[in-house]
Amino acid sequence: MKYLLTLLNSHVSYHPQCIATHLYLPRSSANETGSYNRCTTCALFYGSSTCTEADACFMCFGQYASLPDGLVPYSFQVAGHTNSTRSGAALLHRPGIPIVYKSLCLDGRGQREAAFYREVYDSEAPETLRLLRKFLPQYIGVFQCLHFRELYLGLSDLFASLSRPNICDFKLGTVSYGPNATQSKITHEDSKYIWRRTLGFLLCGMQIHDSTHDTFFQPDKNFCRSIAPHEMLDKG
Repeated sequence: MKYLLTLLNSHVSYHPQCIATHLYLPRSSANETGSYNRCTTCALFYGSSTCTEADACFMCFGQYASLPDGLVPYSFQVAGHTNSTRSGAALLHRPGIPIVYKSLCLDGRGQREAAFYREVYDSEAPETLRLLRKFLPQYIGVFQCLHFRELYLGLSDLFASLSRPNICDFKLGTVSYGPNATQSKITHEDSKYIWRRTLGFLLCGMQIHDSTHDTFFQPDKNFCRSIAPHEMLDKG
């Protein structure tokens, strides 16, 4: 516990994956086991089986550009976690600038998401990856918010030229869990939309502009998950 409190109270930015992996073992213990490596960026020991030096300590702060000033919550977010960050905003933008900043999970999921965009837009990306660019927002980079200790993925704003966009947010695919998911995770994901395996997607959220009253209809996720296959064209 003393070692844990020392880490939490220190001013050094530790790689969360390193910390979670070796369970705050003192460096002497890590050295004795011989099964731990030392992260050259955050100087913490991590388990060699789950975190490698090739990761370049992705979640360490200090290596990314800071978020620009003047950012506000993105008003066209129709699904996803809206309060999953300490700052209270999962999507940010600067009015007049066609860039959206999406919060990254400080674990393997955030690392994989950023790596995907980085590889697709790499100048030496293979043709199979370059073909995906026409379906994706442009990758701007990874940015850090030191005040809240958060990382954000910068992407081009697909709705920048639209003032009243109609939006649908879909998750494509019949499953939304990995091959090693627990049974509780599988049950939880399958319960979100019982027709997902039939339709092959999940409608997470939408926004429809009412031109008569100049307002937006934005139903909650429960409404979206209640739409049966035969109702999708009318309600979805």
